[in-house]
Parts: sequence; C-alpha cells; structure tokens
Amino acid sequence: MAKLLGKTESDIHLALEELQRQGVGVLGDGIIQISPRFWPYQRDSDPATSDESRPYVEQVKPFFLQRRCVQSSFTAADEKLARSLYGRGVSLIQVERAILLGALRKYATILHNGRGTPITSLYYFTQLFDEVQQEISTQYWRYVADKVKTLEQNWAGFKPEKLETK
Repeated sequence: MAKLLGKTESDIHLALEELQRQGVGVLGDGIIQISPRFWPYQRDSDPATSDESRPYVEQVKPFFLQRRCVQSSFTAADEKLARSLYGRGVSLIQVERAILLGALRKYATILHNGRGTPITSLYYFTQLFDEVQQEISTQYWRYVADKVKTLEQNWAGFKPEKLETK
C-alpha cells in the first residue's frame, strides 16, 4: 500500500492507527473494515444470498450499461437494487424490458426537447420494473427493442445544447 500511495510504511501505519483511533475503521489480519457509520453501502449479511444472486446481477449489469443513453458505471447502489429485484422475483426478461422501455422514453424526450441528461443509475427504471409485469404482446416488446436499436444507431450522443440525429 505504501508503494502504491508513494508513502513510507511508517506513514501508512500512523494514518491507519489514526483512522482506528477516530472510529472510522478497524484493522486486523491485513484487513481494514470501515465502520458502518462511515460506510454508505449495505454489507452482505448473508454471503449465501449474495452468491445466489451473483449470476443475476452479472446479467443485469450489461442490460443497463449497453444503452447509449446510460452514462454510468454499475455502482454498489445499482448492484443492491439488482439483488433486490432478484429477491422480489423480477425476471431478467422483465429487467431487460424495463430498461428498453425506459431508454425508449428517454430518447423520445430528448428528441422532443432537443436535449437531455444521461441516465446515471439503475434506479431510473424503478417504476418500470412493475409496469413491465403487465401482460403485453411479444410483438410490442420486439417493436420497442427495434426502435431503441434504430434510435441508438442514429444518435450522436448527449450534446450540451441539442441532440443531433443523422
């Protein structure tokens, strides 16, 4: 760690001891654990549940990140929401449909207004996860997917002033 940070080992030890004295973290066996008061994310309380949902979360991630209107990394908050969706029994097809529908609506808004901001969180689609559970024909979902694909192929991206299409 010292080499990576460009500090002496002594400086690192002093800094870590200070963090422990201030209650920010606990040191032990080469592990630094940040105190819950300073850690903004929920820790996995059941590792088995985490392992169970891992493949699901790993499939949600590309659904979210592949849309051109999304400018984000897959954050801890996004992962937490994906685990919650898994726990609620939201299928991967429903997740994909919610993201497609949300992306289509985002593109329509941008085209209508001439500008917009990117989607930065999976939480943007929260209400759509319930909406896509309604019975809707597969033809409709094919149309949505094709429309999103067409818009993304013709889309120049976010512009400060105006969205341009080819």
